[in-house]
Amino acid sequence: MPSRGILLDIEGTTTPIAFVYDVLFPFARSRVAELVKHADLDLRELNLDHDEDVRAGLNPPPWSKAPLDYIHWLMDQDRKSTALKTIQGKIWLEGYQNGELRGDHCAAKRWVCHRCGGGDLSGRALRRPQPGHMQRGRTQVRKDRSPRVQ
Repeated sequence: MPSRGILLDIEGTTTPIAFVYDVLFPFARSRVAELVKHADLDLRELNLDHDEDVRAGLNPPPWSKAPLDYIHWLMDQDRKSTALKTIQGKIWLEGYQNGELRGDHCAAKRWVCHRCGGGDLSGRALRRPQPGHMQRGRTQVRKDRSPRVQ
């Protein structure tokens, strides 16, 4: 049976890794204080991460009601904390939705997708997880091979 879609990850697969480090990470860092201050965030998982870091002797910044120092500390270490990725994902999602962020698929990866698809991918859905949560984005591939993100 022919495939109806291809599941893709973000870093280096659907987006150049430089975009992640040069655009997405600074974008999230510059907006995290506002999110923590004004959003109704559940920080319990982040607090548990902090407690574990303390127990492990990693010397994280002290926990506070608005734990920006700890969040920045996690970002500086490029930690793969689920709680951090959820926060970053909320920021990125808003950025994409309001047009502040725009990304494109890597041309080389489109070629790989085309080759793996066994022919024309026009009209096929490429799925990629949204950072920080389980919703899926959908990209429709057009005849000219350029993606249109929905």
